Amino acid sequence: MKLKLPEQFVRAAVRRNFDKISPETWDYLFDCEKENGLAKCRVPPEWGIRRAWYSVPEVKAWLIHRGYYTLADFNA
Repeated sequence: MKLKLPEQFVRAAVRRNFDKISPETWDYLFDCEKENGLAKCRVPPEWGIRRAWYSVPEVKAWLIHRGYYTLADFNA
């Protein structure tokens, strides 16, 4: 049975649930999120908030677009 993911995750949950990418790589991706486009997945998109939240559907689309995951990875 596939579990339904929530609509939003904090960074730690992104790291845990999309674990094909190492935690160190995630740290780098979060550090450079303005340049690599990951920042567009933030909810809300404002900066300076204490805890960053990310839209799960948008993160999935970003991961597929960047080649870290395939659509088949999410449909399995």
